[in-house]
Amino acid sequence: MRPALRLILGVAAVSPGVVACTASAYGVTYVFDVERTVETAVARDGVESTPPRTDGDDLRITWRVRDDGFVAGVTNGSGAPAALIWDDARYVRGSSAEPIVNMTAPPQGRDLPQDPTRIAPDGSIDVHVLPRSHTTWLGDSGGWSQRSSLFHHGPAWTGTRHVREREAEEAEGIRFVLTIPVRMGAGVRIHRHAFRVTGAEIRAEYW
Repeated sequence: MRPALRLILGVAAVSPGVVACTASAYGVTYVFDVERTVETAVARDGVESTPPRTDGDDLRITWRVRDDGFVAGVTNGSGAPAALIWDDARYVRGSSAEPIVNMTAPPQGRDLPQDPTRIAPDGSIDVHVLPRSHTTWLGDSGGWSQRSSLFHHGPAWTGTRHVREREAEEAEGIRFVLTIPVRMGAGVRIHRHAFRVTGAEIRAEYW
């Protein structure tokens, strides 16, 4: 089945007397179903179990899925500090699992650990992340950069509209899982979100 495609135009505001460039780039925002959400608690011996639900455990993660990565919207309604542990986070597609890089506050070197993202009680934050295979380290002067479009090998934001539409069609039906460990007080909760891509919106931006 052909996924639903919608073209979104974004035009930069231009002051009178200023000539706007006509260069454009196209991106993809994917539409998806969340097929499963599982939260487990990790004991000191590493054994996972289903935690009891209380009002004080309310930490929620919602997702946006785009060709330039995943955006996690995290709301900590627990009343206690929380921390997202990126070094133990994973992107799973099929039988392959790979690390996730926090592109909002990336590590300062190729092999350095990532700092946890801390969220204050009753706070919220958006975090842009990518699977490690879609990133490249450009050295101390360049930092981290996105290597390829999510779900595809082509570069992000350089394809024509036709290329992006083809990528959107090919992505329909892809299933993947994002696993994010969250430290809550003295314990760790594992949040697993299973997705299936059902369609896409094509974004066009001009500058």
